[in-house]
Amino acid sequence: MLSRSNAPGLQKYAFHWLADNWSKVEWMKTSIDSLYEYNLFGLPMMGSDICGFNLDATPELCTRWHQLGAFYPFSRNHKNSVWKQTEPYQYNFPVPELDDGTTYTDLIRTALLQRYSLLRYIYSSFHHIGEQGGSFFKPLYYEFQNDNTTFDDDATERNILLGQALKLSI
Repeated sequence: MLSRSNAPGLQKYAFHWLADNWSKVEWMKTSIDSLYEYNLFGLPMMGSDICGFNLDATPELCTRWHQLGAFYPFSRNHKNSVWKQTEPYQYNFPVPELDDGTTYTDLIRTALLQRYSLLRYIYSSFHHIGEQGGSFFKPLYYEFQNDNTTFDDDATERNILLGQALKLSI
């Protein structure tokens, strides 16, 4: 069950998403902290609306958000019908910074394939969490409390632990 509300014990029966967000870099960055918080509160199956639910997302923002969102525990591209839609094929035009013909769709496809390659790890991590408890998407200090460098704002923002054995650096 997917829920947008919160209640004690919700994590036993449902997963959660962060509700209507905005197509802005600040909201993408905020999604990391929000996922940290919900994971620390016992809701490990979390996600944010990739590309933002409201406003039009730029191709750069949507691509970056797909690259981050590929590692969300709950990952989906979801958009309000009032705004320009953000399916990956909508961005099938060349990335100006790359002179090799690579499109934004190509970059998003790579991110999605990366997620698919990790599904066994993600599923087995959630099986372990279901039996033992714990968190999936978490800051470094969650596992390394004795290392003071993990509490640094830059380390918290740029380094994410996925389960017990995978570190994502952004």
